[in-house]
Amino acid sequence: MGLIKVASIYFWRKWGIPSFIKTRTRRRRGRRLLKQKPLRLHLGCGRIHLDGYVNIDIKDWAFVCDVVADVTDLHIFEDNSVEHIFTQQLLEHIPPWDTMRTLKEWNRILSLEGTIQIEVPDLERVFHDWLVDKTLNEQEAINNIYGGNKSPTKAYGSHQDHLTGFTYERLTRMMADCGFTDFKRLEHPKYHHVLVVWAQKADV
Repeated sequence: MGLIKVASIYFWRKWGIPSFIKTRTRRRRGRRLLKQKPLRLHLGCGRIHLDGYVNIDIKDWAFVCDVVADVTDLHIFEDNSVEHIFTQQLLEHIPPWDTMRTLKEWNRILSLEGTIQIEVPDLERVFHDWLVDKTLNEQEAINNIYGGNKSPTKAYGSHQDHLTGFTYERLTRMMADCGFTDFKRLEHPKYHHVLVVWAQKADV
């Protein structure tokens, strides 16, 4: 291994990868992925990179996020251009006055009979297990309802806070009003208190 390469690895480990390299790498990968067919989006990816998807987040997570964009405004995508949308722990972080507009935006970019899978905290199960069955402790319930902002030094309204909440009935009703149909409730493979809803774009 050459001296320059050794020095570069030491520098990156000690001070982090320079932002211009992260940005250039992300842009190249993003441009390549946006051309792939079929087009599948992972919205609000955070630190989780899914192979086979265009991973999109409003924050530029190094070597995870393919495209930096506001998931409530996906004007970079044409109408009916996306085959599948996947979101996990995202919709509850969007202000309630923007929920319907966001769902309509996701519906706009989906192809005819395109599909979507949304995962959010299941408030019905949270309250039942907390207050009725007593199988969920209070702190876990509060975290599911309000989010994981555990630091007293962080201001309210951070990306970790939950700004709204859903039951199966509420979420599917809102999705139906935004052009989705054929709803299926799926069980999360790991978490009992996560609501998983699969749907198709309605043929209107």
